[in-house]
Amino acid sequence: MARRTRRLTARLLAIGLALGGAAGAWLSRHFGLTVSRNTLLRVIRRVPCPVMVPPQILSVDDFALRKRQTYDTILVDLEHGRPLALLPDREAETVAQWLREHSGVEVVVRERAEAARLGAPTACQVADRFHLLQNLADVLTDVFRTHTPQLARTHAQDLAVPPPLHDPAAPATGLQPLICAARPAPVVHRGGTTGLPAAHPAMGPLPAGVDLSSAGEDP
Repeated sequence: MARRTRRLTARLLAIGLALGGAAGAWLSRHFGLTVSRNTLLRVIRRVPCPVMVPPQILSVDDFALRKRQTYDTILVDLEHGRPLALLPDREAETVAQWLREHSGVEVVVRERAEAARLGAPTACQVADRFHLLQNLADVLTDVFRTHTPQLARTHAQDLAVPPPLHDPAAPATGLQPLICAARPAPVVHRGGTTGLPAAHPAMGPLPAGVDLSSAGEDP
């Protein structure tokens, strides 16, 4: 029968709790500890569970054993960041029974309000951010789906009426809108100088004798 020192057992336990079986065995080999994944799991199972102190702030959420197929309920002590229990289903009565057996919960961060109401009626219920946004999105989807014809008519009316060029409520000033022609881009000549083109459709022909070779240069 193989024997291990307490120091070695403590090291294997720390590795197993942090990484689990397969990953823990892989890391142990790099530390010169030859151990299998099953041995690490046996070391973990031999450790007695710590005495659970009833939490004051409890989180109730789903836990996927197999994503999109099998879900349980996980209870977490948010004050200390420690998982407390993994319940075998997602029923509200199961969570309520656990709350009755572990009194002292003051705040329940929950997904299902019925469980907290039945198991801890005096506790303050808090909905987390994810489920708040999810509930809001569900309500808005139902509202938009219900009023789809009205929204379609309003959208059609907005497309039929052209937007005003000016604010009708603004006081009349008698000033006409100023329309400016686009300024032509500078042209780089072979000598390295920049200037405007000799003629541009927006400017018309240039007068004779006008030199624009230095146009656009800094004074």
